[in-house]
Amino acid sequence: MRRRMEREEEEEEEEEEEEEEEEEEEEEEEEEEEEEEEEEEEEEEEEEEKESNKRMKRRKRRRKNSRRKRKRRRRRKGKKAKDEGEKEKVEKWKW
Repeated sequence: MRRRMEREEEEEEEEEEEEEEEEEEEEEEEEEEEEEEEEEEEEEEEEEEKESNKRMKRRKRRRKNSRRKRKRRRRRKGKKAKDEGEKEKVEKWKW
């Protein structure tokens, strides 16, 4: 009787230990999955940030170039007007 009781107790203890080990393994797996998901999210955020930075740089470069073009156009118009004014003066002197 005693042996049977002892055996049953030992078996129960072994079963409990096995269940605990399984639970621990499951928890570890869940933690690993969560960590992987977090890493993936961080990578996605970094990629989005890089894309955003590229867009900002492109926008800044375009603005700068358009400003330069506008300045060039203004200068050209000013020179043309100046040249035409001098032509008119020369024509007046000829008459």
